[in-house]
This record gives sequence, C-alpha cells and structure tokens, in this order.
Amino acid sequence: MPADLQEILKTSVRDFSYDITTQLKIADQAAVAEAQANPEITIHDWSSDERKKFREIAKTQWQVFAERSPNAQKVYDSVTTFLTSNGLL
Repeated sequence: MPADLQEILKTSVRDFSYDITTQLKIADQAAVAEAQANPEITIHDWSSDERKKFREIAKTQWQVFAERSPNAQKVYDSVTTFLTSNGLL
C-alpha cells in the first residue's frame, strides 16, 4: 500500500477509535444516570479486591473460550496480560 494511503488509513482508524470510545463513554454515562434516577435499581459498587476475586473466577471461563480459536486465544492473552500488569487480576 502506498505511503499516502497508509497515512490516510492510519488517520481514519485513529479518528474512528476516538469517536467510538467517546460515543460509548457518553452512552455509559447516560445509562448510569438513568439507573441512579430509578428507585427500583440498587447499584452495587464492588471493592477492588472483590472485583479482582470475580475476575479470577471468570478467568476459568475465559480460558474455555480462548481454546475455541487462535484469535480468541490472542484476545485472552492480551486481556489477561493487561489485567495482570495493572494489578486487576
């Protein structure tokens, strides 16, 4: 691929990722506000230690899915490496 097209692709992917993460953040904030305003919803915020325990339990199921394909394994490896390196797993 020519250098100019590589740059266009790189810029468009960067801009798309910024746009989609911004849209997701806005949607998340709206969902939280809606849940907080609803008296029938109880929001539970687990401590960091409890979240870490939950992830350790969930990791066994993540491993099952990781065995389904090489791409699933790559995702599993990436996610668990990130979580471990950030003290979240």
